[in-house]
Amino acid sequence: MEVDENTIKKSFWRYAVIAAVICLVFMFMRRDNVLIWIQTRHTLNQQEKRIEALKEDNVRLDSRIEDLVTNRDSLEKFARETYGFCSPEEDVYIDE
Repeated sequence: MEVDENTIKKSFWRYAVIAAVICLVFMFMRRDNVLIWIQTRHTLNQQEKRIEALKEDNVRLDSRIEDLVTNRDSLEKFARETYGFCSPEEDVYIDE
C-alpha cells in the first residue's frame, strides 16, 4: 500500500493544528493562565517602580532630617513656616 506524500503532509498539519488548539485552550482556560501571568508581571513592574520612587523619597527626607538636626537656622525656619512657632517676645499675625 503506497501512501501519497500530500496525504502525509495534510495529516501532519491536521495534527499540528489540533495540538496547537489544545495547547491554546489549556493555556487560556486554566486558573493560572497566560493572561494572569502577564497581568501579574505588569503589577510587579509597577510595584518595583513605586519602591524605587519611595527609596529616592526616603533618601531626600533623610537628607532633610539631617539638615534640620544639624542646622539650627533651618530648624527654626521650618518650625516657623510649618507650625507657626515664634519666640516668646514676638507677635504672631495669622493671615486667613
